[in-house]
Amino acid sequence: MSNTDLVIVTLSGMLDEYQMFITGLSAREKAPTFDELAGILMQEEELRRSLKRKSPNSDLVLIAKGKQSFEGK
Repeated sequence: MSNTDLVIVTLSGMLDEYQMFITGLSAREKAPTFDELAGILMQEEELRRSLKRKSPNSDLVLIAKGKQSFEGK
């Protein structure tokens, strides 16, 4: 299986909660290799764990912060 196929299969199999993450990767000028994707996914997972440890409602906090900065512009 080619490197590109591995990346596509991996991203296709991800949960819906990663849709924004996948969209961000799709916007890149150059697609990551499978090894790069693995590293990026580990960083993303650690970030998500860190946010959940800080607050059980961390997803809501991020949404609220984003909404405030958008409304303020």
